[in-house]
Amino acid sequence: MLPSQSKNTDSILYRVKLGDNISTIIRHYYGPLDFQKQNVIIKQIQQDNPEITNPDRIFPGQALLIDLPPQHYTAPASNPSGTIMARKEEIKPLQQQLKVAAMVFSLFI
Repeated sequence: MLPSQSKNTDSILYRVKLGDNISTIIRHYYGPLDFQKQNVIIKQIQQDNPEITNPDRIFPGQALLIDLPPQHYTAPASNPSGTIMARKEEIKPLQQQLKVAAMVFSLFI
């Protein structure tokens, strides 16, 4: 979270697509940022998603909890596929359910 943002932010559960990386996802929601601000957001994403031990290694299908900057608090007219907008306390249980479902599904493949 950027220092100027309050702790009461909206979040999304973003489904990683082929070709995504943390920097492009951040740029999509925050616009161009300097290196220092981008690193602050990367650290926040890692804190909210403890399974990310290396921000250069995210995978298609992975669900990431991402805080939104103030200009994105209202839902866009066309919601990108795989993106759920909600408060962080609503998303955390969904994120856990998706992880469990992915593990169970992988047992059947």
